[in-house]
Amino acid sequence: MGTKYMLLAQILVYTAAIYLTIGLIFSVYFSFFGVKKFDDAAKDAGIGFRLIIFFGVAAFWALLAWRIFNGKGQQEEVTAHKGVARGN
Repeated sequence: MGTKYMLLAQILVYTAAIYLTIGLIFSVYFSFFGVKKFDDAAKDAGIGFRLIIFFGVAAFWALLAWRIFNGKGQQEEVTAHKGVARGN
């Protein structure tokens, strides 16, 4: 009975390790190149900003990768003020 739980624990730990390893690799790419597709202001951001977002990107790499590779980078902000300005 205990070996089933040990196997399940090992599978969970290895899965988490693989997810985080991919996330760290993707985070290097995103922090220096991919972030420019999400935010125009990030083009001129320094190394401090890139280090701040590094671990957040590693955690949410799957969502960010999906948005980059599906062409859904920077999206226009939708607010009531912009709707009134457009006449909507």
